[in-house]
Amino acid sequence: MSLVNYTLYAQKGKFDVSVFRVPPKKEFDWNLLFVVVLFILFFSVFIALVRRRREKHMKKYLQQHKHDWQTVKEKWKVLSKESEDTLAYLDKTMRINSSRLRKNNQIFESAVQRLYEKNPEDPIIEKIQKLREDLGFVFSNKEVSFVCSQMLQPGQSLRVEIEYKGKKYAYVSTVVFSNQVELWIKPPKSKTTDDVLKQANFTFRISRSDTSEYLFTSRLKALLTKPIPALVFSQTKDIKKLHSREFSRYVLNAKKEFVCIAGDSSDVQVTSFIGNIVDVSLGGLKVNVDKLPAGVMKDSYLRFFFKEAKINKPLQVRVLKIYEEEPQTVLHLQFYAMTELNRLCLQNYIATQLQSAIT
Repeated sequence: MSLVNYTLYAQKGKFDVSVFRVPPKKEFDWNLLFVVVLFILFFSVFIALVRRRREKHMKKYLQQHKHDWQTVKEKWKVLSKESEDTLAYLDKTMRINSSRLRKNNQIFESAVQRLYEKNPEDPIIEKIQKLREDLGFVFSNKEVSFVCSQMLQPGQSLRVEIEYKGKKYAYVSTVVFSNQVELWIKPPKSKTTDDVLKQANFTFRISRSDTSEYLFTSRLKALLTKPIPALVFSQTKDIKKLHSREFSRYVLNAKKEFVCIAGDSSDVQVTSFIGNIVDVSLGGLKVNVDKLPAGVMKDSYLRFFFKEAKINKPLQVRVLKIYEEEPQTVLHLQFYAMTELNRLCLQNYIATQLQSAIT
């Protein structure tokens, strides 16, 4: 251990110890703190305004491209001059009678695909999307088969599952643009990096009725910030239809209060009862009751809360089947008019519970 020599200086017989004094502390600079806080506040407000402006622009864009189904349905009867010319060109080039193209969307999509493969640069390709919509060959028309992602229109909601290195993240997105080649959707609001998105696998799920939904995958082509933030995917014809029997089912055994509202505005009848949910899936649930409540019958509509799945608003179900299993009565219920967001919440809940049961 080294020794340190200290020298004390004496002035007139006294030692000068001023050299050992601790220098006085500087006063805190409140002005600097004020500037920093002001800068952070200004930056936060600026970011909030930018996000609000983007959301407003997105909402306006979707509103402009929102399709009124009744209006589209009326257009089937008489096509516009442009669509008639496009259909005639498709008829002549692909040698398929236009009446067959009008009646069957699978024949139509097959002809369009062959036209694109023959000449991707054909100017008529840009007019195909409008013809498709005018003919009513769109996803919202339940009377035609969902055979390709080109049928999705701006404003359509769908669930997106992002898988990266074994981890999954899902959110509800919206289609913002679609043509023969590309499908644009809104990106997730979470702080997912561009590198993750470029390497991730994307799976899309969308419901068309209360008994079935569709699944497809696609490759991410690009990430856009202008003219609007969007994830750009290649269109696909590899669409898989999932029936209710294919949905994952979770054995729940939980008691819930169900409410049945019957009658008309002049004579409303409200019946509430407690039922035990035996199991639940994306298609519906099986419920046991000690005694069938008065007024509840096949095709009755019931409401109940399912907050375990983080769904705050009541869900509506339709009674599909009623039968006896002594000493109880069994109700088979089907979800009715469920939003894509609620389906995502329920899908995540069932997947989490099944995973917990395994581990």
